[in-house]
Amino acid sequence: MTEKELTLELEPEEEIPEEPEFIQECGTDLDDDLPDTEDIEDKDDIIYCSNTNQTNEQKQINSQSVPIFSNVDLTASQFGGFQRQQQLATKQTEQGQNISAGSSNRTTAKQNLTSKEFYRQNKDANVSITKQDAYELNSMKKLDGGDELKILLKKTEKEYNKLPDTSNRKPRIALRLKVLEGCIKAYEPEYIELPTPEEFLARIKGEVVGYTRVIGYENIIEIVAKYLKSYHFAKKYGTPPPAQLMIMLLGEPGLGKTYISQAIAKALGRGFHMIGMNGKLNASLITGTNIENPGAEPGEVLKAISRREDRGCVIVFDEIEKAARECKEACGIPTDITTNKNYQDTFLDFPSPTNECIFIATVNRPEDVPNFVADRFAIRVEVLPLAYQQRLEVVRVVLQSELKKLEPAFEKIYRKK
Repeated sequence: MTEKELTLELEPEEEIPEEPEFIQECGTDLDDDLPDTEDIEDKDDIIYCSNTNQTNEQKQINSQSVPIFSNVDLTASQFGGFQRQQQLATKQTEQGQNISAGSSNRTTAKQNLTSKEFYRQNKDANVSITKQDAYELNSMKKLDGGDELKILLKKTEKEYNKLPDTSNRKPRIALRLKVLEGCIKAYEPEYIELPTPEEFLARIKGEVVGYTRVIGYENIIEIVAKYLKSYHFAKKYGTPPPAQLMIMLLGEPGLGKTYISQAIAKALGRGFHMIGMNGKLNASLITGTNIENPGAEPGEVLKAISRREDRGCVIVFDEIEKAARECKEACGIPTDITTNKNYQDTFLDFPSPTNECIFIATVNRPEDVPNFVADRFAIRVEVLPLAYQQRLEVVRVVLQSELKKLEPAFEKIYRKK
């Protein structure tokens, strides 16, 4: 046997493929329409019959059955599982119709919950700040005096009038209105009127009617008198004003640190506000709390300016070292001379400068005060006990002032002065 005959014998004969099963199931009518497989050169070109309408419909349903929760793990039980999420997200369209057949079985409880959430989200929609309001608020920095605060007051009044009486936000807006009214009076004057050094000393010595004589504390009184001299010199000749007056009074309790602070405020004709720091924990005591929080209030510094209607009032941090660290550090915000011109209370959320206030801190243990807060008070004065003769003089002055209050009663009893 030759090699050629052996090769022909080993070549397998080509097998004709059997008819597909679905062609057999289609019946005789379908067989008649099909061409003979022998007439087709390439059997891969045979196109088998299929239900095209059913395929298109299935594709349409599958394309609309894709859940919208693409970023959620649908297999997790906390989201209700895949079946529940697919039920909520799928909107199938029936054949030949545009009818949504998704899940629409909502209970009354779910409808009520949806209504409540919608109301909560839109309860303040009628008081939202418009673009015009935002433009006016942003342009306030170009205004002088209390004009910017007057515009803010109008906006706040508009918000207050539109809020329903049942809104828990309304009392906080009312408090903001009250604070704004005081701030407008405080920031409206162009200059702060301070007495001359001579007038100040006359009031301290009790030479002016309505003022009580202050005994002792000569070193503190001298510091304030020098500040007034520099202030009036700068005002007269147009030179830069003196540095903001900040004094730290050091000494044991009971030496009259609060007393002399109050006497200085009265002699200067400024408002007096004392902030008790003993045991205070949060910085919100100084900087205020956000108005969005229930029970929100302004900080003590803003309260001092608003209540006294004086942007140059005397503010005393009493026993500052006895507060928590967060509260002590917050005292460095309104006393920072580099930024307090733009000081902003969290409650008011609008600049309320403190660069003209007079700050006094009373300290018993200076080592417990943070270094950067202590550096704010460049002037430190140690308050010493009064001498024996000075104490006797204090008793005499106090008795005279108390007896003076009883003069009308003595006149009625003894019918003479």
